[in-house]
Amino acid sequence: MSEADWITAGVLHERYLNDILHYVLRRVPREDEAEDITAEVFAAAFVALPRFRGHCPPYLWLLSIARHKIVDWRRRRSARRETLASELGDRAQDAEESWEQALIAAEETAADEPEAAFERGEARRVLHALMAELKDDQREVLVLKYGERLSMAEIAVVMRRSPEAVNSLLQRARAALYDRGRGYFLDDDEGTSDD
Repeated sequence: MSEADWITAGVLHERYLNDILHYVLRRVPREDEAEDITAEVFAAAFVALPRFRGHCPPYLWLLSIARHKIVDWRRRRSARRETLASELGDRAQDAEESWEQALIAAEETAADEPEAAFERGEARRVLHALMAELKDDQREVLVLKYGERLSMAEIAVVMRRSPEAVNSLLQRARAALYDRGRGYFLDDDEGTSDD
């Protein structure tokens, strides 16, 4: 009996709901939107379940579906933002900046020392901005590797690429992030030393 033979919609939902929601929450700013996307993931999985043959662990299969649902959400969101931007005119840039600042503020916790919380919040803001400059696949491979802590083989399944292609993508993503953030995260002396 293969792993695919015992999987039911209920088992998938019970075992992986929190993990998939957590994955989506890392990529989607609002909890209500993340919950909607997670529901879409499980709806799509339930429809596709009869065709699932256990070619990979169920969690990786669900992550792959979630990745595609997030891409779909971003497309829909982009279309809505373009419509909103055309209605706001010159105020669109201000609205975008306010939205980003609200996201950063929501992530910070009040329980820490103010200076440490500020520094962590600032580093998070800069890292968020640097990650936003990366190509979608580069950003995704970094999140899967360091956020989800997946192995190269698991990332390959989720991204539907060979492990070698994932490794190459990860190396390019790290290099791009390092190049963009060198001036912020390294002192000027460290970043320009020729020793």
